[in-house]
Amino acid sequence: MAFSNRKVSLKHLLVLCYTLAVVLLIALLGREVQRDRPSFSLSHVNTENAQKSNQSNVLAIYGEDFHSGIRGVFAKSLLNTEALLWHQLVGVSTTGIDVQDDLALVSYSGKNIISIGLDIGKSPEILDSLELPESIRQFKIVGDQALVGLKRQAGFSLIDLKDPGDLKLVRHYPLSGFVSSMVVDQSTIYYTNLYQGVGRIDLSAKNPVPEMLVALNSPWRIALNGHKLVVGTVKGGVHLFDITQDGELVEAGSLDYQDVRGVAFTDEVLAVALADGTLHLLDLSSWPALNAKAELTLPGSPILCERISGQAGLAVGLVAGGVVLIDVSVPVAPTISGFLSMPSTFRAMKLQPGKIYAAGREGLQVFSLDKITGDGYSPPAAEATYGSDDYQLQSWNGHVYGYTENRIVNFGKMGPAEVLSSDRYMAFVGKQGVSLFEQRENGQVQRAGSLIPIDAARGAIFRDNYLYIVHHDGLRILSGTRPEELVVVSDLKLPGRPVDLELLDSTYLLVATLDYGVLVFDISDPQQPTQIASVVLPRHLQSINVVQDVLVDGSRVYISLGAGGVQIVDISSPSQPELLQIIDTPGHAKSMALYDNLLLVADGISGLFLIDVDNRKDALPIGRLPTPLRIEQVAVVDNGLVVSSHPAGTMKLPLPQRVKNLQLTNKRELRINVERVEKGQYLYLYDGRTSEKMEVSVQ
Repeated sequence: MAFSNRKVSLKHLLVLCYTLAVVLLIALLGREVQRDRPSFSLSHVNTENAQKSNQSNVLAIYGEDFHSGIRGVFAKSLLNTEALLWHQLVGVSTTGIDVQDDLALVSYSGKNIISIGLDIGKSPEILDSLELPESIRQFKIVGDQALVGLKRQAGFSLIDLKDPGDLKLVRHYPLSGFVSSMVVDQSTIYYTNLYQGVGRIDLSAKNPVPEMLVALNSPWRIALNGHKLVVGTVKGGVHLFDITQDGELVEAGSLDYQDVRGVAFTDEVLAVALADGTLHLLDLSSWPALNAKAELTLPGSPILCERISGQAGLAVGLVAGGVVLIDVSVPVAPTISGFLSMPSTFRAMKLQPGKIYAAGREGLQVFSLDKITGDGYSPPAAEATYGSDDYQLQSWNGHVYGYTENRIVNFGKMGPAEVLSSDRYMAFVGKQGVSLFEQRENGQVQRAGSLIPIDAARGAIFRDNYLYIVHHDGLRILSGTRPEELVVVSDLKLPGRPVDLELLDSTYLLVATLDYGVLVFDISDPQQPTQIASVVLPRHLQSINVVQDVLVDGSRVYISLGAGGVQIVDISSPSQPELLQIIDTPGHAKSMALYDNLLLVADGISGLFLIDVDNRKDALPIGRLPTPLRIEQVAVVDNGLVVSSHPAGTMKLPLPQRVKNLQLTNKRELRINVERVEKGQYLYLYDGRTSEKMEVSVQ
């Protein structure tokens, strides 16, 4: 009997343990669900007192489940809100656009294409979307069909547009190579195949098939004017063709231009845009023996050229420079009639009466030609200045400097969050080695001496009469008070391909590597630097992410990891660094800067990403600042934010601002007093679990 009672006790114990385990699991799952549940939602923002100059503006913010832990940030978009008529697919990378009557087709995110209704007087409406088998290169609308050229070796796809709200893929045409440009002549499409020549496809034929007409070397752009067809090539000049009654091409002549980026007709001239930034105009009256009319220097390198409908004008898209408008009504004296200066490359444009439809990384944007031509120069935003040169950015002795191989620029005083240094020299790395600069008595910065040659230098810092340099496989330390006196005191071979360095203080040095994370060195004796620790990613992330930049903030270090976002490390004990957080970013995290406890991350093609680092133990991702600029470098100055990248150039932008005095009215309403509200301004609200963004409209 005793044995039987023991069995029952064990059974009951097992049941009890099982029950407790189930209860614990349910509790943990419930906790995870609670953690994943959005802590608030944002519905809309109203602006009060916006027109009364003697009163502050009040933003009334509405949503659900607002609470006292919510924080906020204001930021200003760089889009030109005066010239911009509307913006669709915000933040989505678009690659192509064509418009016919009240229908637009737009390609985005590689394989996708959407139809948009353009009824006059109504907001544009997305009607349908269709995913194609391969990435889209070019397309044209022909009646109630669209012919789509796909990526290399993928051929053509034909789309039925009879019902724009129900796009249908009806046929595929095989094709070697890939289509680089297309023009439409009624039902016939002429196209350039980069690897073969010029071809055509007649969609009115009973059994239409692509056919190659003329073999050419590297044809890139094509233009059509009646029975005249022109093909600009990358390597083989410009070729002139007459179109016969049967649609065949007969070569009529050629022009000796190389690296053609765009060709376009007006009634009187042929325009040829070259990669060197020049636009050449030729007299059509002498076809095919074209006489040169004029040459115009563009404010950037062109990527495409289109005729402005109904005008003697051209629109030229620039690489990372927006769109420049050219008046060719007097062919011998062309003039720039407008310039939409934006650090954005439009991959495709469609010119319609009074409008430019532009497809680019920021989505589909439609601009008013009148607003662009009105002032002759139309910048991205009132606060933003723009230059076509890109710079290395560096803070030094209270200022932010930019450096290229041939000059140095002072962008302004450093932001209040920057730590002032008093280094004697500023070091910049160039193709030939390391250059040292010093400040003269008149305040000008000049090269201090001859170049310090070093093979494949990646980063350099001068501090306390020591010059620290990382190169392709090591760390070199030189000592001296003048550039001509510098001598090598230490040369240490390092693993992992070093890419940059940062001083933690006068005793410790951080070296970023591509393969082994960040190495920590004790440099209390610069003649014998000793590695004491390393900061590495979790093993499962090491193969896909590499260190891009290191930023020291007291006892914390921020490490940008490219596709891996940002790593936050506690380095209060340099020999035992502790990983605190890894925050993902939507782009490719590179350079970083601090402002008002906001970590500003240059996130590549995704623009600027914001992280709240006010809480030393729990950084909060805020979101992506809407900007058309690909950003690789970022620095804070006292009156703005300097960002730079190649080939987009350099801009000084408005700084994001923290929301002050956020007032919680109830769970459905927040209120904020602000000095002014402007077009293009965004509000970010966020807490530990949720971040939402909304455009603030001016009433």
